[in-house]
Formats: sequence, structure tokens, C-alpha cells
Amino acid sequence: MNKLILILTTLLLFGCGQKKSLTKLISPAGNYELINNVSEFVIDRTNTPDSINEINSFVSVNNLIVFASDSGIYFLDKDRNELKRYFKLNIEDLLWIELTPNFNNSKLLVKTSTGQTSTALIFQIDLNTFEIQWFAKHSGQIVTSSYSNNGNLIALGTGYRKKDNQKDTAEYYSSLFLINAITGNFLDYFQQGESMSQIEFSKNDNLIYSVLGWPHVDTYVWKVSDKNEKTGVFGKDQTRFYDAFSIDKENFITTGADGIYKWNITNPNNPEIVYRNYINDNDRIFRVNQAYILVNYQNGLINPPTIKYFDQNFSIIDSVNLNTSFNEVELSKTYLTGIDKGNNTVSFYNLDNKSIDKIITTDSLQYKILIN
Repeated sequence: MNKLILILTTLLLFGCGQKKSLTKLISPAGNYELINNVSEFVIDRTNTPDSINEINSFVSVNNLIVFASDSGIYFLDKDRNELKRYFKLNIEDLLWIELTPNFNNSKLLVKTSTGQTSTALIFQIDLNTFEIQWFAKHSGQIVTSSYSNNGNLIALGTGYRKKDNQKDTAEYYSSLFLINAITGNFLDYFQQGESMSQIEFSKNDNLIYSVLGWPHVDTYVWKVSDKNEKTGVFGKDQTRFYDAFSIDKENFITTGADGIYKWNITNPNNPEIVYRNYINDNDRIFRVNQAYILVNYQNGLINPPTIKYFDQNFSIIDSVNLNTSFNEVELSKTYLTGIDKGNNTVSFYNLDNKSIDKIITTDSLQYKILIN
């Protein structure tokens, strides 16, 4: 039996050596398409809104409460308690909807997913007029996205994906590409094929921090002006990284499994661990003025998190344990918002008072719609 295994292994290795396979990274432009007939997927049903099902995404921007459920996307006026707009989504097997405002809260990017390898939809809504400005689909899941700070670009990240062909050359789609935020048009792609986890632009929009997804452990830094050569690879063996954001022109932060890392763009081999502790891959870190807030799920995502306060030097100055589920966390001025999917509520955590001082229930949202 051992001799047979040896023979088969030798034949396999010999066969592989006879047919050399080259790897090529190609543009994902062929997977991305702008759609003119938006009504095929999105219908304005403001006058006859559906009942709210499970809330799966929520943002608070300007004077609006915006949330998505399986039944669609709702825009409510915070002060007047009225429904401003409701878009019903005509999407089968919808798994999730993600809402991302740009940095001046004038636009809202909507991403949907129906599965890892199925079509993803992405479109932009003007938050002043509620007009859908452009609508696109991508033949594969879009994992992450980020607006540039000037609002002109959107970076999109996907999973690792190979193109089926009959050639000897193995072709893989780039997993990081840019679109025009004004028109939705595809612009260009980077020479990166690894799975994505998170994207962030630097403050001056010159760099993109690209946090790789499983099974990779690094963060790539790209110049927006150079799609072929990375500025640097930042990581540590056997350590997963989850989140990244810019501090200044020279430094940025990543969260890793064993703490918070501070990196200098010019020195990728010597990071400073500014906070040592276990960090979950669902944890979120935010910068508020000159301080930092970490939403830390020490006991897993199904349990309430701990809100940790850091000063500008990442010394921990306070820690608050929540007693309610608090997921899909977003920052809005002095509030963190989180969804309790079990109770179908949204909680507002006041960063100054260090407590949850407002909870929106599904029933109250239904009421706001009905009185319109």
C-alpha cells in the first residue's frame, strides 16, 4: 500500500510539473454593470409602505433615521415623526443590506447580498432629494466599501475569485477596485487578488488601507495613484487584522487579534502595540475628537459588548459594560447606535453620558409610518 501511494504521488508531481500554470490578475470590470431599469429592483412605495420586518441595518444622519429591513429601506424624519421615503426592494433570497453614508452625509451607499457567489446590488441615494442617482450590479459579493473623504471615489472590495477559462493561465479577478461616486462608473482596479475584509481611505485620500480577509493576515497600503505596486505590507505572522483607519499622513491604526497596532507607513516591520488585549473580529473602533472608542465583544457577538474609552495615546480611561445586545454599530456625532435583532430594536448609546438613553422599537417605527 505504501509503495502504491508513493507511485501515485510521483505520477501526480510529474504530471503537475509537465503543465506549468501561470497566474494572471484581471479586471473585475466585466463583473460590474450599471443598470438603467432601476424599477426592476427598487420601487418607490412611500404612499403604501410595507410593514417592517427584521431590522438589519441602521444609520442616523442629519435629521434622518434610515433603516433597512427585509421589506425595504425607510427614511424617517427625526423631529416630525413622519416617513419621508420608502423603497421596496424586489430581490429574491436577500441576505443582508448595508447602509453607508459618505463623509458629509449627503449621499447614502446601499449594498445588498444574496450569497457569496451570487449577484450583489449597489446603488447611491441622494439624502436631500431621495433620488437614486445610479444603480449597478456585480456578479459576486461585495464584502466592503468606503467613500473617499472628498466624496469623489468609492473603493469596493470583494472575495477571492477565479475566472473559469480553458487556458493554461489561471486568471483571478482583482478584489479591490474603484468606481466614480458621482456616476457609478467603473474606473480602475488594483493588483490585489486576496479576499477583502475592510477598506479605508487616508485622510488626504492619497492612500487606501486594504485589510485582507480570511485566510490572510495582512493589511496592504496602496497609493490611489499607483494600482500596480503596493506602498507596503503591514502584518504579523499568525495574527488576524480586522479594522484600519488613518491617524495622520504617516501613521495608521489596525485592530488585531491581540490588540491595537499603530503603524508608520515608512516602517512596516516595527509596529507599536498601543493596547494589548484580545479583540474579536466583530469589534469596531472609532475616533471621536482626539480620543478613541472601542466596541469590544469579549464574549462573542451574541453577548453585549464593552465600550472602552481611550485617550489620544491609547491609554484606557474608562470601560462600560452594556447589558443589551448591540450589533451593527455605527457612530453618529456623540452617539453609537446598535441593533438588537432578537428584540428588533435600535439602541442609542450616549458617549458623553456613557449609557443607553434611547431605544427605538419596531412598533414605534410602524407608528411613525402609519401617521404619515
